[in-house]
Amino acid sequence: MRKPHLRLAVMNDCNLSCIYCRAGGEGVICNEVMSKDEIMKALRIAGKAGYSYLKVTGGEPLLREEIYQDLFDIISSVAKEKLFAGIGMVTNGLLLKKYAEKTVNSGIDSLTVSLDTADKDLYKFITGGDCFCDVIDGIKAVKSMGMKVNINAVISNLNIDGVPALIDLAKTLGVDLKLIDYVEFGSTTDGNETKQLHYVPFDRIYNYLEENFTDISKEMEFPYGGLGTPMAVYTFSDECKLYIKDATVGTNYNEGCKQCDNYPCQDALISMRITADGQLKKCLIRDDNLVPFLDDIRCGRMEEVERKISSSWGELIDTEYCPGIWRSKS
Repeated sequence: MRKPHLRLAVMNDCNLSCIYCRAGGEGVICNEVMSKDEIMKALRIAGKAGYSYLKVTGGEPLLREEIYQDLFDIISSVAKEKLFAGIGMVTNGLLLKKYAEKTVNSGIDSLTVSLDTADKDLYKFITGGDCFCDVIDGIKAVKSMGMKVNINAVISNLNIDGVPALIDLAKTLGVDLKLIDYVEFGSTTDGNETKQLHYVPFDRIYNYLEENFTDISKEMEFPYGGLGTPMAVYTFSDECKLYIKDATVGTNYNEGCKQCDNYPCQDALISMRITADGQLKKCLIRDDNLVPFLDDIRCGRMEEVERKISSSWGELIDTEYCPGIWRSKS
């Protein structure tokens, strides 16, 4: 049975400015953020509705601790109440060394660090921050304390040539690496840098792996929860696996997707997102079908919150895996 996962954006702000990133990371500009109590009320309902796994995102989630000092209280409360089968967090890693001990002891099961390149200069160009070494130090710090770490890299024409170096870096650090195809949709940034970005097929990566790693095992695996794009998984060692998210393999859509102007889109339905200001976001690409619930919580209309969150669960359960229907428009 599918067990869709939930993404919680605890912050809209970020301390980097990656050239491909949408506002708020999950694609919504917020004027406010939910309080700890409001977040916990929503998460308790989501856990009861059936969501199996929680992934804490942003913006940059560690900024929540920097500003409000309650991120780890939220995570530890979720863990103690056993609302989900697992808890993960996605971070850019810039504050990771500072909060390494709190991160490891918070109750999360895994940590994902966004890192698109092993090249310091290209990292600065992509993120706008000259802090590559700080991110590496943060990864090493939490790894030394026993935390499982994954690196996510968004692959475009800018960094595909650096994939071998990224693989080497992951092997050196003893972490898993996931390569994610750059999603084709209009950027919220109008700078010249974004005009240089475009999707590239992963054929070059597959060829590199076949030519250089003839003895590694390969499997296909759905993401946690059973929705989204099945990923090719290459095992280098007990401490290092390579995951490839390639949208041409196929992904999950529901009947409502077929009426969307973006259908068949690259990302489709992989999870439900809770935005920092208390809205349900069904898909990454669209912002015109958000389902607000924060006012319901504040006015005590908890049955309405339950209805909305349970309905969102049902939409994901009713999706159908459609192999191979997305093709790049570029």
